Amino acid sequence: MNEKSIKQTSIESLHTEHANLSREIAGLRRLLAEEFEWAALEAALKSLAGRLEEHFEFEESGGYFKEVLEIDPNRSREVDQLQDEHERMRDELRTAQQMIAEGTERETIRRLLIDLLKLQGDHEARETQLLIVTYSTDTGGGD
Repeated sequence: MNEKSIKQTSIESLHTEHANLSREIAGLRRLLAEEFEWAALEAALKSLAGRLEEHFEFEESGGYFKEVLEIDPNRSREVDQLQDEHERMRDELRTAQQMIAEGTERETIRRLLIDLLKLQGDHEARETQLLIVTYSTDTGGGD
């Protein structure tokens, strides 16, 4: 497979992963915009947690992050930051689930989840930008 094909495949794969995740997030946003039922929120968070875990696995386990570092090892700081954000999002989802189980006030949970969704959106944009920059930067030693 030539470099252009690898680039295209990587970009398409990341785009597909983000599209799948976006559907889950859209459902949660709709739910948060109304006076949600606790059971519906719990189900939405469980579904989102599963989708996020699949997405993070795609990026972390020999996928997107590994590829970025193979192309440009100087991007390790950015990759580390993105991986740290994965852990933060996992933690915040667990916190929200725990808060629901403990009967925390609805508005407190809503704010936590809105902040989490903002983090996720910003994170996704940084991932996409990293892929674009990595493939558009010549890291070779020259002729």
